[in-house]
Amino acid sequence: MFRSLRSVLLVAICALIAVSAAPAFAAPATWRSIDVTLHPEQSGGVMMISGELPPTAKLPAQAELSVPTGNEVQWIGEILGGASAADPTLKYTKTVVGATDFYRFTLANSRIAQIEIPSTTGQTIDGATYNDSLKWTATQDVPEVRVSVRVPVGAKIVQEVPGATIQTGDATNSYYTKTFKDVKAGDALDLTFAYTAAPVAPAAAGAVASSSDSTALIIFFAVALGIAALVTVAVRRKMKTRIPAERAATIHARAAANKSQRANDVAPASALTGRAKRNLVTGGIVAVLVLAAGIVGTQATKPKLEGDSVTRTFSQAAPCANATIALTVPGGSDPMATAEKIFAVLKPISGMTSATYNVKNSSVEVGFCESTSNEAAIRSALVPTGFIATAGAEGGS
Repeated sequence: MFRSLRSVLLVAICALIAVSAAPAFAAPATWRSIDVTLHPEQSGGVMMISGELPPTAKLPAQAELSVPTGNEVQWIGEILGGASAADPTLKYTKTVVGATDFYRFTLANSRIAQIEIPSTTGQTIDGATYNDSLKWTATQDVPEVRVSVRVPVGAKIVQEVPGATIQTGDATNSYYTKTFKDVKAGDALDLTFAYTAAPVAPAAAGAVASSSDSTALIIFFAVALGIAALVTVAVRRKMKTRIPAERAATIHARAAANKSQRANDVAPASALTGRAKRNLVTGGIVAVLVLAAGIVGTQATKPKLEGDSVTRTFSQAAPCANATIALTVPGGSDPMATAEKIFAVLKPISGMTSATYNVKNSSVEVGFCESTSNEAAIRSALVPTGFIATAGAEGGS
């Protein structure tokens, strides 16, 4: 009897252990689709892998995403579909199997999860051609996988991938995307292509400021100030000759009126004189202020040569990204003339804040805002100058 009881207890304990361990070893939910997106930079960029569960999946649900081993995870979280700042970060467990890192987590608020890692494959540049490559190996069966690489708006694909198309992004970026159907575990997906950036629209006449523009601006304001001064003198002389005559005529016509009436007649002339003077003084002050503002603004953005560098400030805003682009400037070129040519094509680019032409290193360092521009657009704008190097340049953001 005791042996039977002991056997029953052992079976019950084993069953209890198995039941309690089942959730920990339960198979993760199957994704309806996975998106693999690369934001390339010459220094590497960022890769984002996101998975979406079927709409019938019940939450909370355990899920799993995988990335090549050895990558430092920048973020894992749920995508709620609103402001990115509101997307919650997920707690996860990591398992390494061969050359793959598996991250398991529990989705409680959304059926979409995303993992972000730095990309180990940098973008290469050959003159005006950009070469990008995104490779990803599936670790589970997925009905649909979309592989995308960010490119600037207006990019022209010169080395195409069959089945891939350009998808609309935001105001400055698009995505070169290929969709793979019925992907099986172990399938290697590849999106390797090349493109050229669309040229930047030329600046409107008079839009690019240079040293000659600055001189013309100063001359314009000087002439305006001179005209204002001449008008002031002419008006004052006319007032001196007209007002006494008008006053005498008024007094003569009303000689029979009483003293108070004559005083009332004289008052408007005096008031007119004071008003005219005030208007003239105000006009002169405004003209001087406008001239001063024009000179100060011109000097603030005028290129400055310091040591081996020529710097031009396009905006007082702080840049949110920087890039250094190698140039091939003919030997013996005038540094200021070269700098002016470079700055002239950079100024029309939206989001440009500053540019520094380094004479010694034959390169230009640009500061810009990534929300309105990107390095590809800047390099494209520099192509007409003939200074773009034929090999890739160092850059970063």
